[in-house]
Amino acid sequence: MMYCKNKMNSKKRIKGFSLVELSIVLIIIGLLIAGVSSGSKLIGQAKLRSVITDYNTYKNAYNTFYLTYDVLPGDMSAADALAYFGVVNKSSNCISATASYAAEDNILLAIDEGPMAFWHLSLANLIGGNYDGEYLTAEVAGVTVGSANYADNVAFNFFSMGAHCNQWAYGSLTIYENAVKNILAFGAINTSASGLVYDSALKAVDAYSIDNKLDDGVPNSGIILADHGVDVGNSQQCTSLSGYASTYTSSDGTLSYMATNDYAACRMMFVMDF
Repeated sequence: MMYCKNKMNSKKRIKGFSLVELSIVLIIIGLLIAGVSSGSKLIGQAKLRSVITDYNTYKNAYNTFYLTYDVLPGDMSAADALAYFGVVNKSSNCISATASYAAEDNILLAIDEGPMAFWHLSLANLIGGNYDGEYLTAEVAGVTVGSANYADNVAFNFFSMGAHCNQWAYGSLTIYENAVKNILAFGAINTSASGLVYDSALKAVDAYSIDNKLDDGVPNSGIILADHGVDVGNSQQCTSLSGYASTYTSSDGTLSYMATNDYAACRMMFVMDF
């Protein structure tokens, strides 16, 4: 009889959580989820700020080089490169009927003078890195193309709009009807072939965020431009244009970023001062 009583008392002592206790647990779980979400958002914002910081770093180095040597980095002649830095410019892979290699003509041929620009900037102690100025079949951030703090698989490169030996298959075509403007390009690198950062680096909403912060928030105007990455195709991926930026005509009007596309679809172009 005593055994049964003790068993009954034992059952009475077993009880579940109270509503107050469950509420506290749910609040703690909610706070943890909110913390993780806020942390992810802060990391994302920091990465976008790093793109802006890198852009400003390269822009300031580029401007300082031009004002110091009276020539664009990458476009310095062989004689001047030897005189100033004691080096010999790299050989050219560009065959162009309209532009000359290292001719001090303020035109940057992407496949040669773009990578060499980072080498010249590093020789002038304006940027860090292990740049060698060589055009290779596989681009390497911090060696052939400009490194980026945003991620290991993205990078920067210089080129001139509307010039032969251009990057991104633009060739001598205009870009959003612009020509002969020097660009700092930002995109994803290709480890198997040198497309010179022609793949997508940013979601459209993130590209818009940078454009809107520094410029006008419009992908086809101002000093910050954007285009679809080669890896995603050329129709309404990054922008509302059905085609790459080189196919744009004034009849296409003002474009917008495809902010609802929740995947990396954009490569960006920052127009330089010189």
